[in-house]
Amino acid sequence: MALLLTLVLLAPFLYMLWGARFAASLPAGLGFWLANSVVIAVLAASSQVFTSAAAAYAFARLRFPARGTLFGAMIALLLVPGIMLLFPRLTIVTALGAANTHAGLVSTGLVSAWGILLLHHVFRRLPHDVEDAARLDGAGEWTILWRIVVPRATPALIAVAALAFVDQWKNLIWPLVVAPSGVTPVAELGLATLARAAPTNWSVMATAVITSVPAVVVVLLAQRATLTAMGRALSPP
Repeated sequence: MALLLTLVLLAPFLYMLWGARFAASLPAGLGFWLANSVVIAVLAASSQVFTSAAAAYAFARLRFPARGTLFGAMIALLLVPGIMLLFPRLTIVTALGAANTHAGLVSTGLVSAWGILLLHHVFRRLPHDVEDAARLDGAGEWTILWRIVVPRATPALIAVAALAFVDQWKNLIWPLVVAPSGVTPVAELGLATLARAAPTNWSVMATAVITSVPAVVVVLLAQRATLTAMGRALSPP
């Protein structure tokens, strides 16, 4: 239903763009921009799923010294505006020689404190009986995480991956700072450059529609998993 509604809302824009010779109005480098954005967004989403699951499992299921302090420090990171970390991150990435590279672009999206928090709440609400039985059979914590806990929290992992993908896809400030030369342009940066050069051009409208499609598709495909994950995270233990 949501997909049908989206198509209905986009239909007038697609009709106008097609009437204005849609294909001819697209910039030559659009495919390259989209490919870079897909690579970076997929890398960020995969990394956040891995790191968030591992950290959330440690905080939710394991007992170790200063666990509460470390978890509180992670929560405090959510209160820090991302713009305050922009130049420290840029200094580190530049010192490592990763500016104008895919590694530099994806470096800020490898870990998500919000993803850890969401999975932590979901993992805490999972029953312990299967894990205890696995430990009696000699399974290690790593095996328990990926073979027992993760399959039972699939909607939450999908939600983390989808939100990470969309967040990385719409990111403009970091690519603008870390890759100003345009060696590894992403879709948002290419669209901003195009809009600055010709703000009322048909090419800008066509490019804006095309660059928004991947994020919209990911959100629509993951909406049910996201709602399920939120419901589990907010339900009483």
